[in-house]
Parts: sequence; structure tokens; C-alpha cells
Amino acid sequence: MSTAFRTLQILVLACLPLYVMAGTPAHSVKFKLFGNKIFFTAYILDSQKIEVLFDPGAYAYLHAGTAQKYHIEYTETGKMASMNGAKETNMFTKFPVLFDGLIDTFETIRSQATAPYLEKRVDMVFGKEWADKYVVYIDYQSSQIHLYETGNFNVPDGFLPIKTVSWHRYPVVRSWFVMENGDSAELRVELNVGSEVGFQLDKFATNEYKMDKIQTDKGFMRVYGSDGKGLEGILTYMPAIQIGQMRQTRVRGGYFKEGYSSGDGEFVHGIVGMEFLKWYELVLDRWSGTVYYRPKAQE
Repeated sequence: MSTAFRTLQILVLACLPLYVMAGTPAHSVKFKLFGNKIFFTAYILDSQKIEVLFDPGAYAYLHAGTAQKYHIEYTETGKMASMNGAKETNMFTKFPVLFDGLIDTFETIRSQATAPYLEKRVDMVFGKEWADKYVVYIDYQSSQIHLYETGNFNVPDGFLPIKTVSWHRYPVVRSWFVMENGDSAELRVELNVGSEVGFQLDKFATNEYKMDKIQTDKGFMRVYGSDGKGLEGILTYMPAIQIGQMRQTRVRGGYFKEGYSSGDGEFVHGIVGMEFLKWYELVLDRWSGTVYYRPKAQE
């Protein structure tokens, strides 16, 4: 093989889309970024346009106001967990949603109030249905989410793995927080693509590391759970957070004196959200218990 031909072959391969190198996805769905969050424009009831937030740790639910607006009939009533305990909720079954690149029929969609994001109406939230079934590659270069069958995914060039500690709602990984007094702590955090903040630390970490004494209080921070209700904490900045080789400095977030961790035996200290994760492309592979990442190309 000539040197010129080999050089041409390398150039051609370098120009191929990354998802070809990763295998052939079962589906590729267009998304858009609004603030730090991933949204889809989708359609229900054949032609009604809705705004859908992608949250890989949340099962699908539809804003109660949207259900009322379009006169959607409930099919049954069930219970849904929230930060304030389980509550009754109306549900729809076999509910089709048309995305740009996929028609998906959800087995169950719950109905509840949702909080707006940066004054943007959120009609529907979902993601765990895909994360539990597929390998999910968030491709910012093409503004697509690629969904791979588990046996048809090859890790693209440049991605590094992080093995998860557990994966109940979100992938739980080990992280290192450098605090304002110079101390560092190894904390188990959920990687939450559905959260816009850099981090949230639960009451366990707040109390154990005496955050009130070592972190500068910058005011109040309010975050919203899946039930649309807020939890108030203290706004602060961490000098550095590192997860694997992902590292960001002066990360904005908050610590909380109330708890929001799940009560099913999976202990986490908090979450790391999109103000940290927005700098990285991610692949969520629950089947192998691995999250892959690489720095995102900057404009």
C-alpha cells in the first residue's frame, strides 16, 4: 500500500461521522440545547407540538396542564414517588410521541405538575425508558441522541470509561471535591443530565464535612424535583471537582440540609449536573455499568 493511498485512507476515516465509528444506531433523534438542558420538539395526538425535556433518570410524565389543555383522557390511577413521599397520580398507557427521528410509544406516562425551566414551558419529561433499554450517546456535534442496541455499540475514539458504583436512577460514580479550606473528599454522586446545576450535596455530606463552616455562603439555591416542588439550599462554589479525568474548577452548586437521596439502600452524597457535564460528550451504557466521556469540541 502506497504512502499516499494510506494518507488518503486516514483522511477519509477521520471525516466519517462518529456514530458510524461507534456502530450503527437503532435510532438517531434530533435535540436542541436550551440553557444547559437537552430538549426535543415532539408531537402528540397527531399534530399537537410539545416541548420535551430529556432526563435519563426520570420515567416519562406529562405536565398536568398539558394533559388538561389537550383533553387527554386518563386510563388509570397509580402512585408516583416524590421528594415528599408517594402520591396519587393519573396515568396514560400506550401513549405515542413523535420525535424528529423516532415514533416511540410509552407503556406508561404519568401526569403531574412540572416546573418551567428558564421560563420555558416543559410539557413532558422522560429519559429512563431509553437509558434502561439502549446505550445512549449524546452527540453534541450533530445535535442528536444516538440509541444503540447493546450488542451493536463500539466505543468511539477518544472516549474514556468510568465504571459506576451503582445505577438505580442515574449512574453513581466516585468523585473528588476540593473545598475552600483545601480539604478534599471522595464523594459518591449521581451524574444527572437533567439537572442544570454544577452540583448538589445532600444533608449527609453537608453535615459530615461541616459545609456551613468551610464553604462561603453565596445566597440561596432552589432546585426542583420531578414533582415540581422546590428544595432550598445554600449557593456556593467548589474550587475543583474531578470525576475520572474530567475536572472543572470553581464549580457553582449548593449544599442542602434536607435530604433527597433515594431510600432504597443506595447511598449517594449528591449529584453532579450540567454546569459540570456540559463540557463533555457522554455515552450512558447501563448494561455494562459504564459511562464514557470525552471533552466536547468548543466553538
